[in-house]
Amino acid sequence: MNYIRMLWEQHGVWTRSTITSLVFSLPNLDSVMDRLLRNPVDFEHVLQYYYGKRISSKFRDLLTEHLVVAADLVKAAKSEMIRLPQKRKEFGMPMLMQLLFSWEILILTGLTSNGE
Repeated sequence: MNYIRMLWEQHGVWTRSTITSLVFSLPNLDSVMDRLLRNPVDFEHVLQYYYGKRISSKFRDLLTEHLVVAADLVKAAKSEMIRLPQKRKEFGMPMLMQLLFSWEILILTGLTSNGE
């Protein structure tokens, strides 16, 4: 169980690093994003022990999709060319996925911290 806790901690660290790299266009974006996208595979391996291959691979797919869509939302928010409600509609995100993106408000707050 401690391994699962460690995976969630890593997920948080690499998610934050990816958001920072996206927002500030840092040169480490590719390596940070690659590391973040390794997390779903790591989860799949440990969850397979508890839930079997079919469910653990579905979790991997959903978490990967969540991360890719989230990165696209951050890029859209940064560019301000596409508003988030439009992006959500484009992706056809179900309610659960929208809840997973509740932190987007924090991102926008950071992007517009100059008061605009």
